[in-house]
Amino acid sequence: MEVLLHQFMHILRRSGVRISIAEGLDAFETARHVGFADREMFRDSLAAVLAKTLSEKEIFMDCFDRFFDFPLPLMPQTKPAASSPDGSDGTNPALSAMLMSGDQAGLAAAMSMAATAENLSGLRFFTQKNMYALRILDRLGMRAVDTQIQGLIAAGTPGSQEQGAALQEARDCLATNVRNYVARQYNLVGRAVKNEFDEEYLLHAKLNYLEQKHYQKMHAIIMRMVKQLNDRSSRRRKAARRGMLDFKKTLRQNVSHQGLLFDTCWKRKKIDRPEVVVICDISRSV
Repeated sequence: MEVLLHQFMHILRRSGVRISIAEGLDAFETARHVGFADREMFRDSLAAVLAKTLSEKEIFMDCFDRFFDFPLPLMPQTKPAASSPDGSDGTNPALSAMLMSGDQAGLAAAMSMAATAENLSGLRFFTQKNMYALRILDRLGMRAVDTQIQGLIAAGTPGSQEQGAALQEARDCLATNVRNYVARQYNLVGRAVKNEFDEEYLLHAKLNYLEQKHYQKMHAIIMRMVKQLNDRSSRRRKAARRGMLDFKKTLRQNVSHQGLLFDTCWKRKKIDRPEVVVICDISRSV
């Protein structure tokens, strides 16, 4: 679950939520104490730690609902197999057994583990959706299921053919569920990628090319730049507040105390004017 939470915070950062290293550690600690059984409590606890403004809370809620949306697979109603496969033909019977029994909870857990192992946060382009879906299916053991289906159909008996047809139907339904899940994850990750492309465009676009729809995004970019400048300036002032110890002035100041250093003198750095003065106006009146 730690890997899944790390991927979720990566999506939040790419979607525009500012998360520091300390806040990320607080999120892991919160998840450890709260747990994942109560979905609403888990969501609200993470929101209190990671989202700081109203806009970030909106982004967080939307990303949480999309990222942790893992519904139970909609599998066809199949009859239990007359004899469970024992793997004597070299195939893995685990997935086949879950498909034939309609174990939705087991299939959902297996899909979640396979998707986490494949790290869907690397899904950036729509052409990668089929590739990730195939990887998840391979990790689930779909090749073994295909081999078993071919063996049941090749047996030629009415019972084996019926069982093979039922397993084929469940197999196709599982593949559809996996593709739908990857498509939902792409919509989440793809939006973050689109935000990155939009910001890159606005950072280098001429102001007379901007449209009204770009103003809100431009304002957010400018506010981040202002915060970076303020942080840099505040760190410089804090470092210059004390300076280094001035030994000569300290000794002269404490002559009346017979050399005991009661009063210390410090070399204070002179704070000049700010290095950067920025005036930014993107309104159409300029």
